[in-house]
Amino acid sequence: MSPERRLCHSLRPVVVTAKSGFLASTVSADTGCGTGDSPWLVTLRPGQRINFTLYDFTTAQPPDDPAPAGRAVPAANSTSAGSSNGGGGGSSGADSRLCRVYATVRETNGARAVTVCGGQVRQRPAYVTLGHVAEVRLSTASASLGDVTVTSHLTFLLKYEGLHQS
Repeated sequence: MSPERRLCHSLRPVVVTAKSGFLASTVSADTGCGTGDSPWLVTLRPGQRINFTLYDFTTAQPPDDPAPAGRAVPAANSTSAGSSNGGGGGSSGADSRLCRVYATVRETNGARAVTVCGGQVRQRPAYVTLGHVAEVRLSTASASLGDVTVTSHLTFLLKYEGLHQS
C-alpha cells in the first residue's frame, strides 16, 4: 500500500479494502501509516478471514544480540511458530528467547491481539484472523544514543489476503 502522507498523520486508522496487498515496513517508516498513531485497518468482506504472511528482509543478528532493532517481548506471546490455523503462536524450548517485534495484529472484535516476530526465516505464515477486520501496527525502531536518535528500519513486508471461511 502506498497511501497519501496526509492520511498517515490524521491520528486515525488508515482503511485498506483491497482483497490482498503488501504492508511494507519502509512505507510505515517513511509515511507514518501503519504505526501506532495511524494503524492499517484491513477491512475485507464479511465471511472472509485475513491470512498474513511475513517476508523478512532484515539481516540476522549475531547470537549475543537477539533483538536489538526494536521492542522485544518473550516469544511465547508471539506467532514465532507461524500458526496458520488462526491460533496464537505456541511456544517450545526454542521459542524461549526474545522476539524482535515486527507487527501487532489486533482483531477489531477484541478477541485477539497477536505479536508477529521476525528474524527466523525469510518467509513464513504469520497469522490468520477469525474475522474480516484487523488493525495492523508495524514496528519502526529507533533508539537514542546520547544526543543522537538512530533509526534502524526493520525491513519486511506483511502480505495480507482474503480467505473465504469454510
